[in-house]
Amino acid sequence: MRVSLIWTGGIRSRRRKRPQLGRFLSFTSTQFLACWRHVARILDGEAFASRLHLETAARVEKLKARGVTPGLVFIRVGEDSASRAYVSRKEKRAQEVGIASRTLVLPESTPLASLLKEIDALNADSKVHGILIQSPLPGSLPNDLVYARVLPSKDVDGFHPVNFGKLILGDPTGFLPCTQDEHPTTAPRQTLS
Repeated sequence: MRVSLIWTGGIRSRRRKRPQLGRFLSFTSTQFLACWRHVARILDGEAFASRLHLETAARVEKLKARGVTPGLVFIRVGEDSASRAYVSRKEKRAQEVGIASRTLVLPESTPLASLLKEIDALNADSKVHGILIQSPLPGSLPNDLVYARVLPSKDVDGFHPVNFGKLILGDPTGFLPCTQDEHPTTAPRQTLS
């Protein structure tokens, strides 16, 4: 059996602005597997997540010892079943590591002014340290206005223009989204300790 690949890495024309088509490579399956074994790495996601949760729980305990209980509020607008399940899992995880969390559920017909008023109240609440707005928002609500209303210091998703700008500039002082390591312009994530 032969395995065929199209390789596009690094081939560019000096005269054209577009990259050229890649080279066509062909290997036997044995050759392909022999090469792949040297570059493939199996990640144990459960072990990594478990370690991350233990580290987070330890950090939360340190904060609680100083009299600070981290507070996180999830805002879900509408009854999208996938969003319900996702927020429920996130809230459960937060509680498992000792973060005080709750979900604010608003009807899909919520007007923009009402949602912004709720966000303002959470921004002013000293017991709320993080706000997460669950996507997708109903079509009647403009994402840019809603995400920009959350204070940058409470924007857990990193969607506020200030945090997003810091992400693009490689400045790790803002909230970084959980997938930041995949973004080519970000600075390395600080280790949990």
